[in-house]
Amino acid sequence: EGLEREIPDAYRVAVHEINPGVVYDSAGVRITAIPVPHGEWKEAYGYRIDTPDRSIVLSGDTAPSDDLAEAAMDVDILVHEVYPRSRAVPEKRPGGEFWPEYMSKSHTSAVELGQIAARCRPKLLLITHVVVREPDEAELIAEIREGGYTGPVVIGKDLGRY
Repeated sequence: EGLEREIPDAYRVAVHEINPGVVYDSAGVRITAIPVPHGEWKEAYGYRIDTPDRSIVLSGDTAPSDDLAEAAMDVDILVHEVYPRSRAVPEKRPGGEFWPEYMSKSHTSAVELGQIAARCRPKLLLITHVVVREPDEAELIAEIREGGYTGPVVIGKDLGRY
């Protein structure tokens, strides 16, 4: 329809509902869904991917999660979202007064991530989905160190290889 025509059904999505636990297991690759807390959402998941030579945990959007930390024990790479604790302050916009509460219920501060990473000891902590505009990378890493993690940390970039 209109001037921006596309192929009929080009945007059709095949939804595959999942439950916690193994959601894929084939050819040496196993993917396990881990329920994580994300504000008021009834279902949100992180994932552990195991291959014959590597293990990776993807946090997805989540507040600190004991289940995710347990699944990430001694993984090769922990890919985790984060926000700088210092930036979780009320904002001057409609609903902005709830920003700190939203952040604490839906996301993980850099200090909390440092505590999680210190506990689960990934070989590499890869930070993604920094939940603020123009984050100060040094500040993020300092807050992660404040949480107790001393291992390698990389702040992910689009198209990066790690």
